[in-house]
Amino acid sequence: TQFVISDIPSFLLCGVAILCFDGLRSRRAHSPSFRLFLSAAFLTATVSTVLLRSAGVAPCAALVAWAISDWWYRDSQGSGLRRIVVVAAIAGLAGFSGWIAWTKHSEVKEYEGQQRNSYASQLTARDPHRPELGTASTSDFIRRVATNIPLQASAIAVLASRADYIVPTWYSPLAVMVLGLLASGIVASLFGTRRSLLPWYFLANFALFCLWQFDDGRRFMLPVAPLAFALMWEGVIVSARWLQTRPVATLGAILGIGVS
Repeated sequence: TQFVISDIPSFLLCGVAILCFDGLRSRRAHSPSFRLFLSAAFLTATVSTVLLRSAGVAPCAALVAWAISDWWYRDSQGSGLRRIVVVAAIAGLAGFSGWIAWTKHSEVKEYEGQQRNSYASQLTARDPHRPELGTASTSDFIRRVATNIPLQASAIAVLASRADYIVPTWYSPLAVMVLGLLASGIVASLFGTRRSLLPWYFLANFALFCLWQFDDGRRFMLPVAPLAFALMWEGVIVSARWLQTRPVATLGAILGIGVS
């Protein structure tokens, strides 16, 4: 209550957007006026999330990914929902682009030769603290992602266990367990019968912060922590099912991961 950061309000708006999305996907939304209200609320929440927090661009990317996958599988009731989703994603991305362009145009340098501090320049720099190193290469991005994956997994483990600290390395048992359960839950959610927006939303956020240069600990994962817990629980269900149906292969995979 003393210092309200943008993560919690953006979490609220993302939740509103997801609820409106589920309402539009539900068969109960037959009334045209109710669908219009849900569409307006969905569009407003999506754009507001981007304007409130730059990381809100991740839900827009998730909407694009969902629309492409829904078009591929032909799952929704017609193309009406896909059109609403695409419009919301385009509006959110346009708001994000406008914000980035405005900050770039309005930046005031405190001294001559000061490097730009935009998010785009920080993301593409090899090292933001050493701008003379230039732009990051493909191998730099790969190394950055490989370093950040266990770091973000450890942040989720900290939020789940309420521990003070968990070692953010690839050989941390808790980090590996979180990644394994998340992977199982995401695969089951993406290729199951439901094919909801939620795994795309989590993947977009996780990928964004795996590409980001800086780490603020558990703060980055806080807005998607409840979703991470739900996906991990889905992973527990899938793992239990695999242990029942394919015990040898599942135990062998667990043993292989543990040895490596």
